[in-house]
Amino acid sequence: MIEIPPFFVPFVAAADYERVYEDLARHCGARPLPPGERLYAITFTHHSDTWTATVGQRLGGEKIITRKVRGERIERVQHLYDNATVLAIFPGHPYLVIHDNNRSQWDNPFYAGGVRGVRTFPAG
Repeated sequence: MIEIPPFFVPFVAAADYERVYEDLARHCGARPLPPGERLYAITFTHHSDTWTATVGQRLGGEKIITRKVRGERIERVQHLYDNATVLAIFPGHPYLVIHDNNRSQWDNPFYAGGVRGVRTFPAG
């Protein structure tokens, strides 16, 4: 089981976490969440690929590639990567993810639909 760290905003001094978090929410038109409800990570589907957005980490995912070999179905996993580091995730339908990289394949912020898993920062 992955241990989730206390709330933070990547690349920001601890004294500025709250202010920057509220600024990020305002920037993407989201509502900042109270402590204990803030999102640490989501797993979502995009074009049938499974992606994970985790605060402080680069976006990553998996694509299942299926082919037939001599009548037998073979599946393999292709790992997907993006250079964008997730700064914050906000709930909604769809969720909003804001990152740090303007050269990413993802819009900034981007909408994440098909969410299949959500992890929150610990309370307190």
